[in-house]
Amino acid sequence: MKVAITADGHCDERSRFDEWQRVHAWMADDWRDRGVSLALNGGDLYERRSTPDERNAMAAHVRRVGEFAEQIVVRGNHDITHDLLLLQELDTKHPIRVLEHPEVVTVGDVAVVCLPWPRKAAVLQRAADLGLDSEGAEQLAGDALRQILASMGQGLDLHQGAKIMLAHAMVRGSRTSTGQPLVGCDMEVGLEDLRLAGCDLYALGHIHLPQSWPESKGDVFYTGSPRRTAFGELEEKSYVLWDTDTGQWERIATPCAPMLQLEAIWTDGDFVGSHDTIVASVGGVQGAELRFRYTVPAEHREAAAYCANTLRTDWTALGAKSVQLEPQTVTLSVAKAPEVAEAIGTAAKLRAMWRLRGNEPDDPDSVLEKLATLEAGIE
Repeated sequence: MKVAITADGHCDERSRFDEWQRVHAWMADDWRDRGVSLALNGGDLYERRSTPDERNAMAAHVRRVGEFAEQIVVRGNHDITHDLLLLQELDTKHPIRVLEHPEVVTVGDVAVVCLPWPRKAAVLQRAADLGLDSEGAEQLAGDALRQILASMGQGLDLHQGAKIMLAHAMVRGSRTSTGQPLVGCDMEVGLEDLRLAGCDLYALGHIHLPQSWPESKGDVFYTGSPRRTAFGELEEKSYVLWDTDTGQWERIATPCAPMLQLEAIWTDGDFVGSHDTIVASVGGVQGAELRFRYTVPAEHREAAAYCANTLRTDWTALGAKSVQLEPQTVTLSVAKAPEVAEAIGTAAKLRAMWRLRGNEPDDPDSVLEKLATLEAGIE
């Protein structure tokens, strides 16, 4: 059996909705062409509570896949309770199951240990009723989750076919697309906790950066998101294809648009920063969505805006799908500049400030004469 595994699609009509539809249509066609007969989704189908347009788009995708494959979905932390259950009511050739509670589902000779995003609110409330402190409550929640995983694993001791865990969970030590480790997340689990289920493979949703922990007791991996959902996700996006006969799995790249955040500082009449090196490192801007964030002193914002618009025109001509400009204006604090602070008299302070900012007027003497006239009038 060939199994397609994905997660973290984050269907959102307010953000790049057309990209979601395009990538998911491509995946459905690719799964059909590869002979997939089981499709697993590790959660976060939606970004938040779904809208009618999002539900219609999701239904179209589920029906498309349902023509050739059974489907199993677990709820993610972005998915609202009961929001996904409508998918089970769709009229599809092959069934779709939505799991909001831990359960084992068998499809053919494949057993799927389903672990939706674990919510500890009920456990913590019970702990409070018992008078446990916060540390004790955390321990109680972790113990309960481990007991659930071990129980599901014991129930599969006699299963002769392939076994896979499908979970939406935060694995301790995981890393995001920006390379930063995530700590202190709700209901973190360790690899040793997951392996209590005794599966051959552990497929996870929640982290968008693909990563894996290959070991003899069964590989653990995050599928990663099939498309980019934020600027800065530079890694290749993919879904996972698993062949249960060989036990091998591989990542299949998806044709999603790059999202690049380019940064620069306005200095000496030009931009200096990472915008050129980032574009060069990804092979150009063809088909990319760009966000150009630049820092500019308040007195130079018009000149910087003109050049930024020129860059946007150039990048668009080179094939960028969109270019978003985000100026970050900073105000120069002249009071802390030694040249200004040490100057004696208003005229001297003005000359020092002009030198510091590099914006001396064409006729400084005329400006200073007017200043002297004003000061005389005030006196």
